[in-house]
Amino acid sequence: MTAPGTTTARIAASLNAAPAAAAHRTAATRPARMVTAAMTVLAVLLLSVAGALGASPATAAAATPSVVGWGNNSDRQATVPIGLTGVTAIAAGTLHSLALKGDGIVVGWGNNNYGQSDAPSGLSGVVVIAAGGMHSLALKSDGTVVGWGNNGGGQTTVPAELAGVVAIAAGAFYSLALKSDGTVVGWGQNYYGQTTVPDGLSGVTAIAAGGVHGLALKSDGTVVGWGDNGHGQTTVPDGLSGVTAIAAGDYQSLALKRDGAVVGWGENYYGQATAPAGLTGVTAIATGYTHSLALARPAQPSDTTAPTVTSTVSPSQPDGTNGWYTGSPVVTFDASDADSPVTSRTGCDPTTVTTDTAGTTYTCSATSSGGTSQASVTLKRDATAPTATFDTSIRRAVFGAVPAAPTCSATDQLSGPAGCTVTGYSIKVGMHTLTATATDLAGNTSRATSTYVVTPWTSGGFTAPVDLGGVWNSVKGGRTVPLKFEVFAGTRELTSPTAVSSFSTRAAACPGSTGRIHKSETVSPGGTSLRYDSTAGQFHLNWQTPKTPGTCVVATVTLQDGTELSANFQLK
Repeated sequence: MTAPGTTTARIAASLNAAPAAAAHRTAATRPARMVTAAMTVLAVLLLSVAGALGASPATAAAATPSVVGWGNNSDRQATVPIGLTGVTAIAAGTLHSLALKGDGIVVGWGNNNYGQSDAPSGLSGVVVIAAGGMHSLALKSDGTVVGWGNNGGGQTTVPAELAGVVAIAAGAFYSLALKSDGTVVGWGQNYYGQTTVPDGLSGVTAIAAGGVHGLALKSDGTVVGWGDNGHGQTTVPDGLSGVTAIAAGDYQSLALKRDGAVVGWGENYYGQATAPAGLTGVTAIATGYTHSLALARPAQPSDTTAPTVTSTVSPSQPDGTNGWYTGSPVVTFDASDADSPVTSRTGCDPTTVTTDTAGTTYTCSATSSGGTSQASVTLKRDATAPTATFDTSIRRAVFGAVPAAPTCSATDQLSGPAGCTVTGYSIKVGMHTLTATATDLAGNTSRATSTYVVTPWTSGGFTAPVDLGGVWNSVKGGRTVPLKFEVFAGTRELTSPTAVSSFSTRAAACPGSTGRIHKSETVSPGGTSLRYDSTAGQFHLNWQTPKTPGTCVVATVTLQDGTELSANFQLK
């Protein structure tokens, strides 16, 4: 290779080189040309975030992108203008550099013999830039292209009708544009056919401009080349497919495949078209004058183990019984692999179970380079209460003839009934409420209620010789008073002495002179006894009064249902 200092002269000489000369070039005598729109053999530009070059993390976080240049600086092409900020893209030509700012303005520096570093006055709205041998291109947001700098081959004379451009590339002395319809347009020097796009070329998604040859990547992953083929740089290898990116050097071409492999063809004197053995995981490529670059991911260790998939249910234990949930449990999955990324997950999103089910299985399947594994969890949910129904009922009953406690039944359509119980049953006189509580196997409950009344026995109270209605019956102390009474349970007369629960007396204040006093008949002295007189159809309770003259007593017979029969007595 010749010294860098003679590059400008050699580029100028190549402007007048005859096409036939290409057949006689060798690696030792090849003319020096600008290599790609983004690379130069004499200087390198780097668009970085301050901090990547040694600033502290805190500084880097607050800094804005900056441009750094190094390498040959004969024309100050590597000396970035002071105060240049807000840069979003850069491009390097042979002896000049370009920067695109966030506001769509282009800044240039370095060699300006042909005005290639001076962006046209008023140029704005730029979204893409490219730097060629000694010319520059800008793609505007409206899809039009602007060119400036050396125009010896017409490389900056953009075709008047060109519009709808989505990408640009600048070669040594020619230019290429990719339109939104997938077609390619070329202009400038055409000694080697580098601007004569093959007839019918369409479906293009990317373009690259080499020294004097062009490349196009099609949507089907194939590559098309044209222009100088003196070193096979446009002879695309047979069967090349699955390509995702292309790069064009001076006399060589590169393609990046979907699987991360790099394929090269064309001049290989310095090995620039032969990717290093074992190079995999490549994500971007570039090729220069006689060298190539690849951006590759670090090699991943071999993974022979499928991902670990775990399930979590919240709450972790069923909130019902017998393994049933009655609330709305949430199922989540976690899939991880320590050796390779998990590339796909199926059925792994969190799920809130809100529908009753006798058993639904939720499965998460995860895949990594180590294989596929899965985890499953089966949940039962019953949030619907069972139905409680009384088997029998009570509406009204007289004391002593109250039916047995009713029973109930539980029905449930999902988990099934667990049982039914009745509470609130009583044989006492009064109003009662029965509650039937049904339970299903999931622990849900429901209730039904029913009311009934227990009526008391009826009695007219004591009969003669004892007077009622507040009258005080006068009797000599120690004498026996016959207390006679009838008791009915509904319409049925009771005759068993067991109908009487107790007999009691209590002292009472005697009436004054205005009190009603009635002299009561007595029987011969004797003890207190109770019997039923079937002839008279009455209970007889012979009560021996206390031997306490001058006192008053209230005598009370209490029946089994709680009914009390009372009479007042004044002892003399």
